[in-house]
Amino acid sequence: MPVPYTAEELAVPPAGEIMKKYLREIKISQTEITKVLAAVPTGTEGQQHPLFAKLQTFKTNLDDLASTRLESHAFNMISPMAEIFDASTETVPDFVSDAEGWLQNLSASTLLYI
Repeated sequence: MPVPYTAEELAVPPAGEIMKKYLREIKISQTEITKVLAAVPTGTEGQQHPLFAKLQTFKTNLDDLASTRLESHAFNMISPMAEIFDASTETVPDFVSDAEGWLQNLSASTLLYI
């Protein structure tokens, strides 16, 4: 059963920041995307694939968002996320599919409110 949000998590943040309640989903996504990145093999269908760099960029922006809570870091995640979603309609390495579910969860719960 999910733990209810605290008053602090539900408080209206200062302008330009996201609510603290979104940090729960962000931290889960950070952990899971870190696992995906760590499991990507070397080679052209892994770490040398262009989407690996996009996913790393996304993860860096996700880390920035978690540490600062600034909306601008959420906006920075949109472009690499869109490119990963766009590419997922083609034949892509497994790591893209592994990350896509976490990106969808994060985008639905966190980024769409902006």
